[in-house]
Amino acid sequence: MAVAADASAARVSGRLARFEDEARTAPIEATEQLRAELAAAAGPLVEPLEDGADGELLVTFVWIGEDGPVSLRAQLADRPGAFSHVMDRVEGTDVWHLSSVLARDLRLTYRFVIRDYMTDLESLRRLDYEDALRREIELVPRSFADPHNPDRLPPLQGPEDELPPPANWASVLSLPDASPTPHFYRPSETTGELTSHRLRSARFDNERTVTVYAPPAPSVDATSLLVLLDGEWWLRVADLPSALDNLHAERLIPPTLAVFVYNATYTSRMVEMACEPRLPAMIAEELLPLIRASHGVEAPAEHSIIGGASYGGLAAAHVAFSRPDLFGNVLSCSGSYWWGLANDPDEPFRWGRDGEPEWLTRQYAHAERKPIRFWLDVGVLERGAIPQAPGVDQVSANRHLRTVLEAKGYDVTYQEARGGHDFASWRLTATAGLQTLLAE
Repeated sequence: MAVAADASAARVSGRLARFEDEARTAPIEATEQLRAELAAAAGPLVEPLEDGADGELLVTFVWIGEDGPVSLRAQLADRPGAFSHVMDRVEGTDVWHLSSVLARDLRLTYRFVIRDYMTDLESLRRLDYEDALRREIELVPRSFADPHNPDRLPPLQGPEDELPPPANWASVLSLPDASPTPHFYRPSETTGELTSHRLRSARFDNERTVTVYAPPAPSVDATSLLVLLDGEWWLRVADLPSALDNLHAERLIPPTLAVFVYNATYTSRMVEMACEPRLPAMIAEELLPLIRASHGVEAPAEHSIIGGASYGGLAAAHVAFSRPDLFGNVLSCSGSYWWGLANDPDEPFRWGRDGEPEWLTRQYAHAERKPIRFWLDVGVLERGAIPQAPGVDQVSANRHLRTVLEAKGYDVTYQEARGGHDFASWRLTATAGLQTLLAE
């Protein structure tokens, strides 16, 4: 992860320029007027570009608070490869701001962070994964949603963690031409049944929660199976059961049993999903027998999907590659297919396996074609260097996998979402992917 480019490269907001002038003589009154405008805008200030650039807008993110420094956590098109951007403070006020030029059809998440450790690039380079995880947890009380924007998503939490208050969630910015959130996420009148189990894995010597969603009644028995890695994310952040209820009610997918596989811990996730051979073995030998015994569902491979986002997308494609007899469909949202370059063979979190990035793509390229269909998506904002894979970014890695799969004769549906590496995009692309893969 990298810090932002120099903020001076961004264009200047006309509204903030006026605010700076007003604040020189009446800072309190000017701040309150700005606050009222932010409330009326229900989020960042959105202005047309002075040069009239077609399809783009100037978006100014504003935080008002005494404590600082303040950073904006977001993926921005004019700052590729950076997730944390230092905001400027208007002298003599509590107003912090950052402007970015964005396409008018984007949807992305953002939040304001006070004293963000990610802005210290040299310190960041020395962090190992456990230190970074600890700092992210410590950061939650200093991480804030936009108080003027009611559209929010919970942060990514561990399976047993309680969600923080909504004030500490992430905000969702939907620019004027962004596609509407599918109606599948409206509250449903009928609710599928959710049943939780504890799965003890001998393969990994750990234990995790598995939550199973059964289609709402009246419905015939499930004929399709969906296994989602990072199960807690899809339940807590994406609210996927609500979408599944409505997809079933409108008969847009066949009756499908959804299995949400939690992570044992955040750190175990980084080991288990890095193309780890024990994961397909655990799913085949421990998870699926539990599902068959508890729910009586044993769908054929052509009606079974393995899916996930980010590292979970990488892991899903690896599970299907290893066990195409069990899973004939892959649902991958922003899969981390850059993975593969091992700079340090003793690295505990398995950032790679050999001397090149894109290890799994190379395995698909060298192997005989397997009976697997793919849904691949990635966000257009997922650009910029990845420290663990020099020369590769999330978009190029997904495009490369798509091209390799198509050249091998696989059935691939590929989409570049108008957003970033977050559930503001994934909850939309996942429902589209399910409809595609489960189509009769």
